[in-house]
Amino acid sequence: MIAQQIKKTAEVKNKADLVANTTELRNRMVIRHKIELEALLKAHEIEIESCAAAAATTNCASSAANAASSTSSSQTKAPPNNKRQTEPEIVDHHLFLANREPVDESDLYKLEEVTIEFLRFFGLLMSIVMLLIGKIISTYSVFNDKIVKDETYIVKLFGFAHTCVEIDFNPSKTVAALILNFATIPLMAFTYLQRGRIANHYNENKDLWKVYYFSKYTWHFRLVSYACFFMVFVNSPDGEYEDPQDMTLKQMFANEAWTKFLAHYIPFFCWQLSLTLMSFEQTWYHYATNTMPFARFPPKALLCYNFVTGVVFVYYNLWIITFVFGARFLGHTQLNEETGVVRNMLWGRCIMYTFLGLTQVVPIFFSGCRVYGWFGTPKSESYVITMSRSNKEDTNKEDVIVSTSTV
Repeated sequence: MIAQQIKKTAEVKNKADLVANTTELRNRMVIRHKIELEALLKAHEIEIESCAAAAATTNCASSAANAASSTSSSQTKAPPNNKRQTEPEIVDHHLFLANREPVDESDLYKLEEVTIEFLRFFGLLMSIVMLLIGKIISTYSVFNDKIVKDETYIVKLFGFAHTCVEIDFNPSKTVAALILNFATIPLMAFTYLQRGRIANHYNENKDLWKVYYFSKYTWHFRLVSYACFFMVFVNSPDGEYEDPQDMTLKQMFANEAWTKFLAHYIPFFCWQLSLTLMSFEQTWYHYATNTMPFARFPPKALLCYNFVTGVVFVYYNLWIITFVFGARFLGHTQLNEETGVVRNMLWGRCIMYTFLGLTQVVPIFFSGCRVYGWFGTPKSESYVITMSRSNKEDTNKEDVIVSTSTV
């Protein structure tokens, strides 16, 4: 008797749980479809407004009628798919970022009109501002009779002042560390959101699978590298220099100044690698989606840019690493102790500034073109980003990116 009552109670409870789960699932599906419908309606409103404006200025209605009757002229034909569009598009995109479906409207948080490309533009620009302000402060407040630039560890190692020398000593180091937040935080946000944008385009066009998987398997490393770049200020190379060529590997790791420089260089290397990977991702993405700057810019030039950037990165860091471990390498600077002249100094500076230009200055310009539409570049999309809070039972699930986009 008691067993039957327990069994009956369990069956009733299971049915109640099933009804509750079904109701919750139905609510989540309604919310999701509502989000997608709002994005579609907004896109159609933009399309109707643009068509009405075009009809008032270029007789859009008559051109459409001629096209429907197959008598439209060549001037009104849509450009073929393999031609670049020189006019900026009005694009409305919706990104839904969550690890589960939302339960109701109160479960959602929206960010309106987010231009993802601006985050990269601002972050890279602030990294250059950091170096320039550090240079000014170091010139007037750091290098004096107490701290001589030519006696610093990096100058003695490379034979000339690397850019980071300008931000290695206080007060320049403190100011640079504060400005760095305005560079790394936007770049971290861009890295996370850009991976969602690429996934969005990949869902619409499977031909983008190469850049999609490149982004998927590199964005975690880039995010962590940007977050840890501040470690260059924790381990400033301010020790007493000893030539690595005169030390064994064991002596190097026992040398405090050498280990401080190594701890300084590792986050800097990760920063350089992350900038290089980000440049690869962006140029590859623009090449695949045909959204390069300049109306007449050859698409394959972007792939050439990637190749040159990769070669310079590999050479530049081999050039540094061999210096650190006391090995000779092609293009190394050499100090003539008799004359005091540093051989290959111009070449060393050329490589340093070339890499900075390829991974920071050029991307800043490209991002500016995408954000502001310079030189006929199609403007970057403005996104409405919707996020929902996570549940404890869903914490082990992978992120779900549901996006709808219309032009």
